[in-house]
Amino acid sequence: MKDFLCCVLGEMTGVQAQRRDIYTDASGINHFTWITEARYQGYDLLSLLPGFMEKFFETGYYEHGPADQWERDYFAYGNRVKMDLFRRYGALAAAGDRHLAEFLPRAWYLASPETAHNWHFSLTPVSYRERNQAQKEAEGAAMASGALPVTLAPSGEELVRLLRALCGLDTVVSNVNLPNAGQMPGLPLGSIVETNCVFTNGLVKPVVAKPLPAGALALVQRNCANIDLLCGSIRNRDMNGIFSAFVGQPLCDGLSPTDARTLFSVMCKNTRSYLSPYFPELTIT
Repeated sequence: MKDFLCCVLGEMTGVQAQRRDIYTDASGINHFTWITEARYQGYDLLSLLPGFMEKFFETGYYEHGPADQWERDYFAYGNRVKMDLFRRYGALAAAGDRHLAEFLPRAWYLASPETAHNWHFSLTPVSYRERNQAQKEAEGAAMASGALPVTLAPSGEELVRLLRALCGLDTVVSNVNLPNAGQMPGLPLGSIVETNCVFTNGLVKPVVAKPLPAGALALVQRNCANIDLLCGSIRNRDMNGIFSAFVGQPLCDGLSPTDARTLFSVMCKNTRSYLSPYFPELTIT
């Protein structure tokens, strides 16, 4: 998301910035976090977005390559979902379009592969997942045997900076997941929320986030409540509660109760070997 904001700044002003120099106020839940404020030096980056979208909404804009890379790369996207949500709610959803679509009613962006393509992202086929898993397993075995050397290189993940900060080598503000102790307005205390936190010298302190616009908050509240229901039902070994959380997902909005129950039963039967140690008296109807 910060890379995207750097691109917005560059396209609209010509100013080049590094992602670590962008300040954002983040609030929401994991993979469904929204940016209510974004600044670089004297620039209000969210105020640049309407003009940016006039130029790039129709064609899409991918911060890591050409706008049409989504046609060749399952994990690329055109940020059209992100821009569409900003137009509607006035806050910038932080995750990539593929993640964002998972938290929203299926008819919006995932009604069909064609719908996803219209929004400039692709669905990942099972065949790719199977090939990728086999490749990773083979690479891991080769590294373990010494046939393939292990190389160390920066991944670009924020974790390294956070670990340095926890060791007392830096102070970093970054958005992470913690139980809500009041830092996320509008969500229940104790729910796992994602907001900015200060990392420094063995400490992680949440930062109170700005309130989300009402429309964006309603979307987050639905998903947060569903996650809380799922976690509580797993803890209590309550399959009826787990089913309620399953059918309550926005992506299941198009399913009738009968179809949802059938799909849930098939999923449980196909994963019985994983479920049985935790649900020894599992009955699937």
